[in-house]
Amino acid sequence: QPPPNPLLQRQQKRQKGDNYKHIRQLHPFSGYKAAKMVANGRIVIYHTDRSRSRDDVFEKIKKQLIGQGYEMIDLNDYRMAEMLSYAVSLGLIITIHAGVDLAHLEHHSSTPKMLLDILPQLKGGKIVMAHSGGYMYSDDVLKYLVDKDEVYIDTSYSLGYMEQDKLRKIYSSINPEHILFGTDYPWTNRKEAVRRINEFGFSKEQTMKIFYK
Repeated sequence: QPPPNPLLQRQQKRQKGDNYKHIRQLHPFSGYKAAKMVANGRIVIYHTDRSRSRDDVFEKIKKQLIGQGYEMIDLNDYRMAEMLSYAVSLGLIITIHAGVDLAHLEHHSSTPKMLLDILPQLKGGKIVMAHSGGYMYSDDVLKYLVDKDEVYIDTSYSLGYMEQDKLRKIYSSINPEHILFGTDYPWTNRKEAVRRINEFGFSKEQTMKIFYK
């Protein structure tokens, strides 16, 4: 586990302070809307619950998630490889909240190396590692993930937060069809994210693949 990072600590403080107030002013009903999407099944939440049996968890996946996506967080869960393998067998696209979580700096529960260790059990899957493969884990993304057919990344909460030269190296090393444009709005300004992608100097075709193709 990396040592405490002053940059991360400052970002965490900002995110938990004035930024939240600003977001509530702009989007006073955002929490209500999210809760409504959870209630009607458009968002399905999974959290590590070792008190539930494997079959109970699998049944929830089967009933609620077929034809949708599946977001996972904790690759430290000893059952996670089997659950993800089952989700892959259902044809689900799996998104993993990867790297450092500013709300829980002490926990590093979904790193590139953790995914690499279980990737042989996920053949043929589509695994999206959010935050450019792992927030603040650029070196490990380059070392472990960029050449893996099952791995996709998105650009959310990366542009303007992680080192741009390393992001450019990641985006240059991975198949551009495996890069999904995202911002984590409202945490990141959408126009600013588009500008930063354009500034990388990729070909028009590669840039369009990142944005929407």
